[in-house]
Amino acid sequence: LAVQGDMLYVNNRFHVAAYDLARQGQRRWQSPAPPDRGRTHDWTMTAMRPLVVGDRIIVRQLQKQRPIIMCLAADSGKPIWTLSSANNEEFASDPMLARGQLLVLTVARTPLVDDQLQLHRYSLEAGELLETVKLANLRDVWRQSRACRVSVLPDGFVATLGGAVMCCDFDGRVRWARKQLHLPPPLDPQWITQRFDRPLVQGSRVFVAGPGGPAVECIELDSGKLIWRQVMPKIDRLVAAVDGRLIVHAGDEFLGLDGDTGTVVWRTRLPEAFDAELSSDAHGLLVARPMATKDDPNAKTPQLVWLDAATGQPTHQAALAELRDRELEFGPLIAHAGRLWTFFAQRVDDPHRDLVSLEPRGEAEPFAPGEERIDTWTRLAQGELLNRAADALPGWSLLSTARYGQIEKIGEIHGERDLFVLAATPTTPAVVGRYVEIPDGGSPRLSLRIGTEPNHQWRLVVRMGDVVVDEREVIASQQPQVFQDFTIDLAPLRGRKGWLTVESHHMQQHDHARTFWKRVELQ
Repeated sequence: LAVQGDMLYVNNRFHVAAYDLARQGQRRWQSPAPPDRGRTHDWTMTAMRPLVVGDRIIVRQLQKQRPIIMCLAADSGKPIWTLSSANNEEFASDPMLARGQLLVLTVARTPLVDDQLQLHRYSLEAGELLETVKLANLRDVWRQSRACRVSVLPDGFVATLGGAVMCCDFDGRVRWARKQLHLPPPLDPQWITQRFDRPLVQGSRVFVAGPGGPAVECIELDSGKLIWRQVMPKIDRLVAAVDGRLIVHAGDEFLGLDGDTGTVVWRTRLPEAFDAELSSDAHGLLVARPMATKDDPNAKTPQLVWLDAATGQPTHQAALAELRDRELEFGPLIAHAGRLWTFFAQRVDDPHRDLVSLEPRGEAEPFAPGEERIDTWTRLAQGELLNRAADALPGWSLLSTARYGQIEKIGEIHGERDLFVLAATPTTPAVVGRYVEIPDGGSPRLSLRIGTEPNHQWRLVVRMGDVVVDEREVIASQQPQVFQDFTIDLAPLRGRKGWLTVESHHMQQHDHARTFWKRVELQ
């Protein structure tokens, strides 16, 4: 996507379409497909962004053999000129504008094992090749993902290359280059879920993450020095840098990281969130997710949710009731002239998208997670287990546990009596929960006494609805005792109601661990 004035230009890698946002999103034109067009799933996960330069649009598109670069007239979509790469090379990046000329990164095969990363310079007027500069060698594993995303600086660019990141000036002089934590696609089946993000430049720093990289990194822009690295095996995209926070999405959570240290400041769980976000320092983060409709539990409608960037706390919500079906495709979000725009489809497998204008009708509602049905959580659990949990932990319900050994109340273990025993694995936590209403006044607290096997590391997480109230790791070398007492301050939840859950996560990658629940009490 690219917005220039009132025009929105959209490239689906075969066609470019122009929409006039000042005229209710009317489509003005659509370009013809490139000759001998490529296959839909070539260059998987690679968005090809149009570059608008005056009265021209320069765009990378898929041809059968390899990508091409096309120059189109901005007022009609008619082709002006086309660039094809040499037989042994491919256009790896989208075109960049520098000093009135076009720059494109290419990857060329060589007789040697490594491929060659090159910078090509072209004239804007006719697409004439002016210069080629060799930048670096790439292992042939690069072709398994073809990751190459570029952010343009005032005097150069930063590029991520699926396991490496480098900074160059516009003449092709490499300022710095560094390797990243990276697993090649054959060893990391999750890489296909990671968005190919451009480096996120913020002041004197650049944040990077990408396919096969189980971490987000903060790098000093001038020197390439690593400032911090936060390992996140489930990270799938960088979202935004807002008010001192780097916001990322991992699994089913949005996370706010301290921009200076990389420390996780907050986590907010919003399952099945669409790849559709907008951010600003004034309004925080706007995200979208599907929600079930009240009149038909099988139908869904998009819901907009506003998050406080400093705390991750959901503040407001708005349901888009006119857009509904059993399956939805929604996003991205585009802000223009005080109005939101998005693309919408009623089926996941529908290749067509409708451009939709979202206009506010009054103020958004305060966020309310709502009371969730207990059988939504426990429909796979046996009734006998639920009864045992209710007997051992009055007022609380068993929501999740791994099945290893007996799940029951026992008389004594490790010096404690009358305990409820659950099991946790690296992928299945032990979870209990209850629906609560936190009073407006007083000092509400949650009192816990929980233990696990000796020398095991585990993580305690307390949530209310979609918001993480407390999270901490219990490391055996630092806290060798089996049982731990915790007092969780619930004052930030005064006046709220919803499901309060307590989770015990086993952090070691082998086998499982039993967890011993002595006390879970609201005070």
